[in-house]
Amino acid sequence: ALMELEKRGLHERSVVIGASWPGIDFKCIDSDNIFGGLMVAEEFAKLGHRKTLFVGGRPGVPNSADRERGFTMGASLRGLETTLA
Repeated sequence: ALMELEKRGLHERSVVIGASWPGIDFKCIDSDNIFGGLMVAEEFAKLGHRKTLFVGGRPGVPNSADRERGFTMGASLRGLETTLA
């Protein structure tokens, strides 16, 4: 679909949300999933939680893996016990 928009010259008026790809001439808005996961773990620690459960998305999805990585990193820095599901 993106290639079709690009062929029609519509890529300059289009925005891709939630992804980006090298070599595609579209404006892209994405999030920092690692930092987001880390922020959640830090907030849990500030609220006084000591045991956490991380329920991730589908295996093999990069965004889910990044969120898990950020969360476990943040939990480790804050001394939280974390179970992954």
